[in-house]
Amino acid sequence: MTVALHSSANLSADTTDALPETASNYSRLVNFIRLEDKVQPIYAFNDFEESIDKTGINDTKQYFSERKDLIRKIKKDLGGGSLRWKLDNFKQRLVFVPETRDEYAALYKNYCIDVIDFILRETRLDNPYTQIKTLQHEDPDIPKTQGITVFLVHNLAREYRGTYSFFNENPKKEIKISLRGTRFIGEIGSYSSMLEIKRDGTIEFVRNNYTIWQNSAQLPYNALIVPIEETFHIALRPQTERAIRDELNNTALSKINDVEQIVEQWVAVEEALVGGLVDVFFPKILARYFENFPSVEIERGLESKLRIKKYRHLLEGIRVVKNTGYQAAVDIYSRNPNKLKEMLIKAKNRKI
Repeated sequence: MTVALHSSANLSADTTDALPETASNYSRLVNFIRLEDKVQPIYAFNDFEESIDKTGINDTKQYFSERKDLIRKIKKDLGGGSLRWKLDNFKQRLVFVPETRDEYAALYKNYCIDVIDFILRETRLDNPYTQIKTLQHEDPDIPKTQGITVFLVHNLAREYRGTYSFFNENPKKEIKISLRGTRFIGEIGSYSSMLEIKRDGTIEFVRNNYTIWQNSAQLPYNALIVPIEETFHIALRPQTERAIRDELNNTALSKINDVEQIVEQWVAVEEALVGGLVDVFFPKILARYFENFPSVEIERGLESKLRIKKYRHLLEGIRVVKNTGYQAAVDIYSRNPNKLKEMLIKAKNRKI
């Protein structure tokens, strides 16, 4: 059984790219992010893997529902009757649009480096990154190291291929249809780890040793908070995994849905704490590196997150971190994730 949890190098000045202006002011970066997204060229990030992607399958179902002419032809070729179908195979891979504008690429990379350096110095967290690189070619080599590589891209998508069999009451005759498509997934930054429950009941977590960040977003706020968000997600993930393992070990589970529900609940707790930390640190970043960033952008960014289920505790996370202090909140989660979870529930119930 496998379930996804989806969400020290010296970053000194000699790792940065040359810029045509001072690196202490990233206001121009906002103008780049506001430009229309590029969707070409598309390069493969990894090989196809057989795995189920609900959104991709829903896309193909929508395609068939809109292609009534195709469905009529399939029915006719089968000789009529009640049409049925099954999914034979489905595979997918990540693809990306590289950032080809030199100034934009350099600005965003240097911004990420400066933000990470600031966060690590302020929080005294260990640096989890081995390198930060702007990705310009297909099938990048992912270093087999303990640390994490950050790949910077302009846009990220998922390419999928599926084969469907159509048949009627006579199962001896069937028609196979193969479809492929590409969907831009809107994940501006993400860090994944996988939960594996072995046959003997042993629970293991397998973490990716890379993360992909895109420099494009509908709201500049969402692209600018990525190095803050993902650095905290990476730092806090071991505590989240520990909390999940403890709950699974103490709960009688019979279905994978039960496991997924526990994982989803703890992902929401982690997102709440990270959201509270972003609320503290992003204003500090703005004060250091930007001029006149509109506050309405922050409000709109927050509103966009609140519409997503995994951010349902976000407002409580902001209140808890603000009332407790960011260092204390991180320390609490590191020692006892359940205590931080209880604080979020209490904040929701009492609106503290």
